[in-house]
Amino acid sequence: MVLQADKLQYTLGQGPCLSAWAEQRPIIIRDTRQETRWPKWIASVKGLPLRSVLSAPPLTTDGRHIGAIKVYSPDADAFDDPAVVFLIERLAAPAAVLLGNIWDREAAQRLNSDLVEALANRDMISRAQGVLIERMNLSPEESLAALLSASRGENKPLDAVAREIVSGMTDQ
Repeated sequence: MVLQADKLQYTLGQGPCLSAWAEQRPIIIRDTRQETRWPKWIASVKGLPLRSVLSAPPLTTDGRHIGAIKVYSPDADAFDDPAVVFLIERLAAPAAVLLGNIWDREAAQRLNSDLVEALANRDMISRAQGVLIERMNLSPEESLAALLSASRGENKPLDAVAREIVSGMTDQ
């Protein structure tokens, strides 16, 4: 139900969570059956067991928005103002820090993986250049130009062309 309600907001471009994000303030729907904001979204969730919604402002850390907290209830009037304060002060700030740390760690891991792959690709390209230099008596610049030309001509990544040359799969 939560995923469906969220997906409907993104599909329709309207809803309490999108408004909380855009307005950077909490949004409460006390009863979806009485709600008049977001008419398309309200009509779309009518068949879901969804009566109350609490959407917090964006989770922010280091000046960047990294997520959102939203709570759905099948009961009308499930959220009141103290619940909003609790959610924002007790849950949102630590959640933002946690998500920010996870985001940063994953970004560093992706960067590390990308760097390892780039170094491996660079090594493969250098080896292919060596093969072309030896086979075709080319200069380093000419061998790189030949690799680039083959990459464009075959519509393949440069490292894939280099790998084929090194493995002897092509007659470059």
